[in-house]
Amino acid sequence: MSVAGGTVMILVLVFGPQVLPAALIAAAVGWSRLVLKAHTAAQLLAGTALGGTAALTFALLS
Repeated sequence: MSVAGGTVMILVLVFGPQVLPAALIAAAVGWSRLVLKAHTAAQLLAGTALGGTAALTFALLS
């Protein structure tokens, strides 16, 4: 989820809000991880937040 969250953040920063539907792909990845019991909901939320924050921080620093 860190990769999915970071990818969505970078896409939004580069292309703007019109690529926000890409978040649906990230949500589908998270849903599959939850259904397969590979992660808990808290882990999915934490990973998404971590990936999005890391991508935003990197983009603002570069």
